[in-house]
Amino acid sequence: GASLVIERGGKFLSAGCTFQAGCDEPWLGIQVEGNTANHDQNYVQALPMDQRQGWLWLTEDSEVSGAAIGVLCGRMDGTGMHPDYYGGVVRAMASTFRNCGTGAMIMRYERRNTSGAELDNLSRFTNCSFLTDAAWHDLYAAGPGFQVHLDDVHGIRLDNCSFRNLDPETFQPGGQGWGIYSFFAGFHVLGNSTPATAFQNMGVGIVAFSGATETYSVDRMTFENNMAGIYDMMGIAPRITRNVFHVPDQGDLPRAPLGLLLNQSTAYVVEENQFIGNTGTSSVGIGFLGEQMANNQIYNNEFTHLTVGTMVAGRHKGNVPGHEYDGLQILCGDYLANTTDLGLWMFSYIRQDQG
Repeated sequence: GASLVIERGGKFLSAGCTFQAGCDEPWLGIQVEGNTANHDQNYVQALPMDQRQGWLWLTEDSEVSGAAIGVLCGRMDGTGMHPDYYGGVVRAMASTFRNCGTGAMIMRYERRNTSGAELDNLSRFTNCSFLTDAAWHDLYAAGPGFQVHLDDVHGIRLDNCSFRNLDPETFQPGGQGWGIYSFFAGFHVLGNSTPATAFQNMGVGIVAFSGATETYSVDRMTFENNMAGIYDMMGIAPRITRNVFHVPDQGDLPRAPLGLLLNQSTAYVVEENQFIGNTGTSSVGIGFLGEQMANNQIYNNEFTHLTVGTMVAGRHKGNVPGHEYDGLQILCGDYLANTTDLGLWMFSYIRQDQG
């Protein structure tokens, strides 16, 4: 039941430290307390202490291991999350979150300028690893949860980070944990086009429920051996570009794995991604679920060795006067050695003109 608490106004720097329980039991983790009512996350010395935000720096190969929540930007007490203590800041650089039920949780805080416009949250993760490995000690019977959990925050950055389950056979197929879970939160994931920045052996790499003001982007990441790489639910204007999705065969998984699923999503940018299957057995590159009748398109993606390169289910075509020719376009893709390049499920519709 132990935890490390950074109170409001506290500043804590870890350089090369490891935080873990002294026995084979979970501990609560690090809590960085903030002030929900203070919309400024910069450290303002003039403010009374209880009005400031707490700050945590994890640097130089620091590690948080075996915690229920590795780092929580908030306060958790006996009744749950305290609504007045959001807004704390974590800056993690070249550090590891290992075998935590949830690696990092940031939620329900709005940083704003003097005009009231929402600004990016100051929390950042750079060159960090989020890992599950053979030392997992059954924090939860169901297995790992979310490596990063974001809820109602804006502009969290995760640069050159990796999200991996290194012992996936220990868990039920599809139950190896999720990389990022986002609920109406804006975030940006940037990799470097190498396997060092990857979502690997996860149930789902990224699950995003987003809105018009809380968009996200995923650029130059590798997705390898996940049941789903990215699951976007009703997203508005996500950007998914220059990623590589290695889609496994179904095997023992409960359903056919896929690289990207767009479920009632719109205004997305899905460009210059690669979707690569194994033997072409029950694997899908991009799945579209409807209904979503706007003029959406994907452009210049590659699909190789998949059961279906792109699969469309539901109405993705206009059906009101003046918009009968609107709808989804699949443009300028390269297809090689797939069982089916483009699949159109029964009673499904796309725009008449494709490219």
